[in-house]
This record gives sequence, structure tokens and C-alpha cells, in this order.
Amino acid sequence: AEARALKHQAEIFAHPEKPIETTDATMFGRNYFARSSASEQEDVDECEERARILAECAGLKQSAQHFMHPERPVATVSPYATARCYFDRASGPEQISEDELDQMDEIFKDIRALQIAASDYLHPERPLLVDAYVCARNYFSRPSEPEYETFGAAEERARIVAEARALK
Repeated sequence: AEARALKHQAEIFAHPEKPIETTDATMFGRNYFARSSASEQEDVDECEERARILAECAGLKQSAQHFMHPERPVATVSPYATARCYFDRASGPEQISEDELDQMDEIFKDIRALQIAASDYLHPERPLLVDAYVCARNYFSRPSEPEYETFGAAEERARIVAEARALK
């Protein structure tokens, strides 16, 4: 009888979905989960949806932290997660430093200025583009410049000096 009672208890425990059969009319039980004063319970679908939403929020929080703090190292959980740096690898193209880049910019500016000067020299028929605020002074035809002899006057003076020496 005792073995039969233990077997019956084991079946009830192993199969809670089966309804309880009783023969005593005075036995009753109270359902503490479905009574009107019980706290509201979530069903399985709502629990799964809540867990999915919380997991998604945790992922979004982690993404926001990665975005806001790029200086932090990347942590991986898988030892098989690998990456390849395409910038520092041995077969990668040589990278240019900022100083070299600045020097290259200066060189290209000089080359462009030389191109413009060569183009102006080879094509004098093109009009000059002049800034209105640019001014210059002609040192050869200003009123305060010293008088210079012309070529003919210089030859005349040289001939007169030669004749004067000959007379001495």
C-alpha cells in the first residue's frame, strides 16, 4: 500500500498537467495564482518578449558606449574572433605621415605657381589678371632718377676724349 501511494505521488509530481482526481467531497483547495486579489501574472509569451526587449536594450547600450568611447579597447569573448589590419600589414601600401603630406602640399603649390609662370611666359598674348590693390614703381623712368647717356652720346664722348689725348 505504501509503495502504491509513493508511485501515485511520483506520477502526480512527474505529470503536473494531469487533473487531480479525488473521491472525498470535503476536500478543496485554493488557487493562489488565479484568485481576484492575486498580483497580475505574465504569460510565457510576455516573458519572452520582455527578455528579448531587455537583451536588445543591453545591445543598444553597448553600441552607444562603443560609439561614445572609441578609445576603449575592443573586448571579445571568442578566441576564434580574429581581424586583419589592412593598414599596418607587411604587404600594405606605405602610409604617408602628416609632415610628409604637408611637404607634398607645399611642393604641389610651388609646381602650380611654376606652371602658371611658364604659361604666362610662353603665351604673352594672354591678358594679365591684375589685382586692383597691386601697385609698383618704375625705377628706370622716374623723375628723380639720374640722367643716363644714350649709346650714341657715349660713343661721341669716347671719340672726343680719344682726340683730346691725341693732341697732348
